[in-house]
Amino acid sequence: MNKVLFSCWKGKVTDNRGKKPEEFETPEGIPEKVLNALNDESSKAVMDLDGFVIKDPDVSILDLCVDYLARTWKRSCGKCIPCRIGTRVMYDMLRDIAEGKGKKGDLETLKSLAETLKVSTKCKIGHSAPAPVIDAMSYFKDKFKEEVEGKRESGGKK
Repeated sequence: MNKVLFSCWKGKVTDNRGKKPEEFETPEGIPEKVLNALNDESSKAVMDLDGFVIKDPDVSILDLCVDYLARTWKRSCGKCIPCRIGTRVMYDMLRDIAEGKGKKGDLETLKSLAETLKVSTKCKIGHSAPAPVIDAMSYFKDKFKEEVEGKRESGGKK
């Protein structure tokens, strides 16, 4: 597998940002199917309910979260309002930020909503869906802040 720049998988973090490639640590606990997907040269990052892995430093963490929530929202069974509506609201907020329509306080609102979803939904999707976004917001705080402030780099890259 190509070198992993950053991973946060089921709470295990491997952060190789700022290191020389020969100093990169190998992440642990990432399932075989995810590793196989990352072996594809065109694959730059993966995000799912259990976490995320980034290989390419040009990946936009915000775009990764937007794409992830678009897929996750569609997977919601709809049996509980917090999951079905909450994941859509999270998606809409992140998409707006990505489109340069972010407002002061959006990140705090987003984090609060994500924390609420984790404890108020009925299924694994609802409980787990917010976790990688919360982690991304935590470990890439400056990138999210730059996005809200309209300092998006070249339209973002996935």
